[in-house]
Amino acid sequence: MTTFAKFANQSDIDNALLLAVINQIGSWEKFQECADNVIKYKVCGTPGFSHYGESIRFAQTNIDLIKELGQSIADKQRMRDNWTVFASLYHLHEDFDGDEIADIVNRPQSKEYSSVMYALSYFALREAALDYSAYILNLKAPKAEAKEALSV
Repeated sequence: MTTFAKFANQSDIDNALLLAVINQIGSWEKFQECADNVIKYKVCGTPGFSHYGESIRFAQTNIDLIKELGQSIADKQRMRDNWTVFASLYHLHEDFDGDEIADIVNRPQSKEYSSVMYALSYFALREAALDYSAYILNLKAPKAEAKEALSV
């Protein structure tokens, strides 16, 4: 049986963000059930993330942890910063560059705020799901390659 502690111990994602994702979904068991579907089908039907409002609240509550995760990925991929990582998200890449996203996150009154925050909540959910799936598959390839293989 896979426990959260075993998974969290190997994950590069901050345990606080992992716990936030799991709590948003409802339980460790539900997270385990949903992870594969998140990778295959996006957010569709994921408890705690399927409604726009709850996803936005999740991003607002966890924005610092989400930004840290983005920065960690930026560092590994030699990207400029976390905002550049966020700009590469499929939800955002055609609409905003990294600097615009940074500005929007700091302006809740902007009309784009909800869309950006929704995308950031999906980013956190998907990264947790990818990390979990790589852990479960026990891939021998480095984690980045395993995540890339899962995202195809």
